[in-house]
Amino acid sequence: MDIQTKIKVNYYKWIRNDIYEKIYDEYVKFFNDNSSYLGDACFEFNEYQRISIELISDNNNDYIEIESYDKEEMLRINTSENEKIISPGGDSDVGLVPGNYQLKLYSNEKVYTGMYKVTPCNIDNEELTNMKSFMEQICEGITYNLYLERNGYEKNELDIMTLNLESYKYLKNNYRNIMNSINSILKNPIEKIKSEYRLSKFSKKVDDKSLRWNCSHKDRQNAGNKCFKEKRILITDDNYENIAVKFIIEKLYKLSTVFEQQYEVYWHSIRKNVSIIQDKIVTMQNELENIKFLGNVKRRKSELNIDISGQNAELKKYNEKLKKIEKEIHDISLISANFRRYMDNTWFKNISTKNIRFRTTTKLLKRYDYNYLYKIYIDIFRGNNKKKFKQTLSIKKTSVLYELYIFIIVKQVFEDMGFKWTRGWLKSQKDIYTCDLESGEAITLEKGKYKIEIIYDKFINRVRDVKGKNVCEVVSNRERRRPDILINLYINHEFVKSTVVEVKYRKKSYIYNHNIETDVMNQLIAYRELDYYDANSKNNKVSLQRVVEKIIAVFPSNKENDYYVDETYYFQFIPIKPQYNEEKPLGYRYLYNQLNEFVDESL
Repeated sequence: MDIQTKIKVNYYKWIRNDIYEKIYDEYVKFFNDNSSYLGDACFEFNEYQRISIELISDNNNDYIEIESYDKEEMLRINTSENEKIISPGGDSDVGLVPGNYQLKLYSNEKVYTGMYKVTPCNIDNEELTNMKSFMEQICEGITYNLYLERNGYEKNELDIMTLNLESYKYLKNNYRNIMNSINSILKNPIEKIKSEYRLSKFSKKVDDKSLRWNCSHKDRQNAGNKCFKEKRILITDDNYENIAVKFIIEKLYKLSTVFEQQYEVYWHSIRKNVSIIQDKIVTMQNELENIKFLGNVKRRKSELNIDISGQNAELKKYNEKLKKIEKEIHDISLISANFRRYMDNTWFKNISTKNIRFRTTTKLLKRYDYNYLYKIYIDIFRGNNKKKFKQTLSIKKTSVLYELYIFIIVKQVFEDMGFKWTRGWLKSQKDIYTCDLESGEAITLEKGKYKIEIIYDKFINRVRDVKGKNVCEVVSNRERRRPDILINLYINHEFVKSTVVEVKYRKKSYIYNHNIETDVMNQLIAYRELDYYDANSKNNKVSLQRVVEKIIAVFPSNKENDYYVDETYYFQFIPIKPQYNEEKPLGYRYLYNQLNEFVDESL
C-alpha cells in the first residue's frame, strides 16, 4: 500500500529553564509499504530529548494514536492539529523511560501499527537491563526477607511473588478480563446434578431407603401430617469448579486490600514530607517579609529566595507523586470493593472454601472463563508468569535509577567491610513493597563501636535553619548543599567525619576539564565547606568545621582507566558501570578502596 500520510518528528534541544530550540525534524520511514505493520523502530531518540509529533495528510479524517509521557491512554493527534509533545525533554520525572512504545496510524479506513524507541543516554540497553535486573533482585530479596522477619514466617512458608508490587499491577492490567470472566460464570455456572433424600408431603418414587424410613417413623405420623422421605434429583452450583472460583476471588480480594493499605501508608509518608516542606517555605517567607525593608541583609534575602525556589520545586515533585498515589488508591479500592460484592451479594456467598485443596479438573480447564481465572491465580500466586515482574524501577528515569544503583552499591561496599544494616529505608518503613527511595532517606549500618549513616539526596540545612534547635547534623551555608549521597561516620555514638559521593549520569568530559572548573567541580568544591552542628556543644553549636574528608564523583564509563584523581582538591572521579554476568560493577574496587580508607583511618 502507498501510504500518503506522513508522520513528522520534531527534535528539540534544551536552552535554559523551560526554553527549547528545534534542531531538526524528520519524517517517519516505514519498513514495508505493503504491510499494516510499520516497524519495530519507526523513529528513536534518547530519554532526555524533547520530541513532538505532527500528522501531515490530505485526508482530514486521518489521525495517530501514540503512547506519550502525559497519560496512560494513547494520545490522539489529528491531521488538522499542531504538533503535540510526546516526550518533555530534560531530566523530568514524568518523561519517557527507555523502552519501546506503540503508535497506530488510522488512514483511509485502515489501521497501521508500529513502535518507536526511547534509548538510554550514556549507557547502552544491555547495561541498563543489567542494572535494573541487579536492583530488582536486591530490592525483591530485601522486601522478601523483611516481610518474613516482621511476620515470623519461615522462608518456605510464603511465596515471594505474593509480596511483589507487580502482582498488583498484573491484577490491575487484567482486571477487566477478570470481571468479564466472573460475570460470565455468574450467568452460566458449571452445575452438578446430585441426589439427596428430602421430606415431602407426597410420594413420587419409593425405594428401599424410603420404605425403611417410613416404617421407622410410622408411629409418629397420622393422617393430618403424614410425610415421605424420598430421593430427589437436584441441580446445584456448589461444586468443586465454583468452589475454586470463590477461592480465587477471595485471594484476589485479600491481595487488593493489602496493597490498598500499603498505598495508604505510602500516601501518608509522602504527605508528611509535603507538610514539612510547606512549613519550611512558610517560615522562610515570613523571615523574608520581616527583613524586606532592611538595607543590610541583601545576602540573606538572596539566600532565602534561592531556598524558597528550591523548596517549591521539591514541593511540586511531591504533590505530583501524591496525585499518582491517590489515583492508585482510588483504582484499587474499586477493585477490592467489587471482589467483596461478588463474595457477599451473589450466589458465591452460599459456597464455602473451607479446607479446599486447590487442584485442576477437566471441566475447569475446558471452560474459557474458568480457565482464565485459574491462569490468573497461577501467574500471581504461584509465580508462573514467564514475563519477569519488574518492581517500580521500570518507571524511573535512567539518571535516577543510576543514583539508586550507586546508593545500593555504596551500601554493599560497607557490608563487604563487615558492617550490618540495622535500620532505615525498608527496615523502618511500614510500606516495604514499593522499594522506592525518597529524598532525605537514610540507612544505618553498624560494626562494633562504629556506625555508618548513608543519606540519599538530602537538602542540607543552613546553620540559621537549625540554630537553637535540639538537633545534631551536617550543615552548610553554601548555595550548593544537596549531595546525592552523604556518608557520616560515628564512633561510640560521637560524630567523627563525612564523605560525599556525588552521582553524575553524564560523560567524564562534562564532569572534569583540565582547563576550566566545570559546574560539577564548583559543586564538589562547595561540599568541602560542610560543617557539623551539635546542639550539645558549647562552641556556638558548630562543633566541627569542614567535616568532609573525601569527595567522590561517580559516573558511568566503559573504561576503568577513566578513574582520575584531581591534584588540587584530591577529588576522586570513579567510573562505575554494571557488567554482564558480573556480580560487582566495573570500578567497584576503586570505590571500595576509597570508602575503606575513610573508615580505616579512624580505627
